[in-house]
Order: sequence, then C-alpha cells, then structure tokens
Amino acid sequence: MKQRLMTKQADLQKLAVTRATKFADKISHGLVGKILDYAERKPTTDIVFHSELTDEYITLPVVPNPLPTINEPQANETFNGLRGDIKLIGPLGLRTLTLDNILLPINKDYSFIRGNGSDGLQCLQFFQAQRQMKAVMRICIIQSDGNEILNMPCVINDLSYTYDKIGDIKATIGIEEYVYTNTSTTAQSSTGGENKATDTKATTTSTTTTKAPATSSIANKKVKKK
Repeated sequence: MKQRLMTKQADLQKLAVTRATKFADKISHGLVGKILDYAERKPTTDIVFHSELTDEYITLPVVPNPLPTINEPQANETFNGLRGDIKLIGPLGLRTLTLDNILLPINKDYSFIRGNGSDGLQCLQFFQAQRQMKAVMRICIIQSDGNEILNMPCVINDLSYTYDKIGDIKATIGIEEYVYTNTSTTAQSSTGGENKATDTKATTTSTTTTKAPATSSIANKKVKKK
C-alpha cells in the first residue's frame, strides 16, 4: 500500500513538471515569435508635402501600394557618324512621378489610414491653395526605419479629382521636380515661387537668413491641422 502511494506521488510530481515545462515552452516560443515578427516587420511609409512658402505640412492619409514610380529622364542624343552611330550623353532632366487615383478619405476612420495622416479634404485644399499661390512644395517619401526614398522640391503640373459614392475623394496628381536657379527663390519671399531673378539686396537677405528645410525636420515635425 505504501509503495502504491509513493508511486502515485511520483507520477503526480512527474505530471506537474511536464505541465510546467510545456507552459514555460509556450511562453518562451510566444516571446520569441513576437520578437521575430517585430524583426521581420516591414517598415511603414509616409508621403509628406511641405510648402516652402507657407511652411504648412500635410501627410497623405492613405499611401498607395505600390509606391509611385519615379522617372529620371536624361537628354541623350544619337548622331549618325561616318563609322556608325555616336551617343552624346546629355544632362539629367527633371524627375517626375504621378500619384494615380489615390484615396483621400474625408472624416473617416478606416483601419488603413495612416495614424498621422491629414484629412482628405484638407489635402485637396492644400494642393489647390499652393498652386494658386504659385508656391514650390517639397515631397518627401520616408520610411519608419529612417530610409529616405525621395526628398524633392516640386510643383504640381496636373491635379484631377472626383468624389465617390460615400463622399471620399479620389485624386490623380502629376508632380514634377523644381530646380532653384537663384538663392531668392529658396525663400520665396518675393517671387511667389516663380523662378526669376530679384534685386541684389533681396538676394543677399535671403541668402543669409533662410535655409531649405532638412529632411529630418519634415519627417519629425507634426502635421498642421486646419
């Protein structure tokens, strides 16, 4: 009888150890799995527009997937020579990209909206206002891991949009690189974004008091809400 009790006690202890081991393994694997998931998680992306005239910012509420294609043309030419064709390498052209049929939700709380995204109507009004003022904007495509895909002064050549059945905006935006040709246009204090020369005094003032915004400040600065 005593031997049977001792055997039963040993079996219970063994069962308790087995259950404790399984529980510990479960917790361990769960933590390891979470760490691996975090390590393998793909970085998120934000598309930010900054007005270099009014210093306003907007962040697109929905990032298109895939990201827009960036076109980098180069004006190469081919000449017919006596011994065959000759390639003349030309200067790089202005970069372009198109945000095609992007969704700009208005007063919505969709799960896929970026946490720091601006309202869709605010985005549309921002683009319209900046174009009306002939302002140069800067587009930044930045990933959460710090990788900078694009940081480019730009203008909007084309803007078309429509409202869907539930009141959200779908827009197509044609964007082209803007290249500054003098220091005064960097500040845009007197040119209104037009790329033209100004008097020497204005140029000197702009050179000493203004700087183009750094990418980090655009990425980290809070988006202004209306």
